[in-house]
Amino acid sequence: MHRSGGTLIFSATDLSDFLACPQLTLLDRRTALGGPKPRKFDDPSLEVLRKRGHEHEQAFLERLIAGGRGVAEIEDPGPGLHPVERWRGLADRTLERMREGADVIYQGVLFDGGWLGRPDFLLRVETPS
Repeated sequence: MHRSGGTLIFSATDLSDFLACPQLTLLDRRTALGGPKPRKFDDPSLEVLRKRGHEHEQAFLERLIAGGRGVAEIEDPGPGLHPVERWRGLADRTLERMREGADVIYQGVLFDGGWLGRPDFLLRVETPS
């Protein structure tokens, strides 16, 4: 959860956190609204998990490409834009790739102004949705 201007923006992680512990959501909201940030604790295992997750993602991407799937990557322009405009622009690009019929969209963005999603992969299906 974070705030951009006067808008709170939520993610799937925020929903999971709320289901696990509503108190955590209150603490995250307090931080997003300018309150104190929680203390960080070093956990070396998190870096190992992050690295393995990245390796798995790259291996899956390589398998898709080797299998002949066309992959459209949604490139992030970086933090120079206002966050809401950045997310909207990335979501618009994701929708454009969907409409063009991309087999795979890598690092897409789904954003409706309040909820933000960052799927690693969106795979085309032939069934209309």
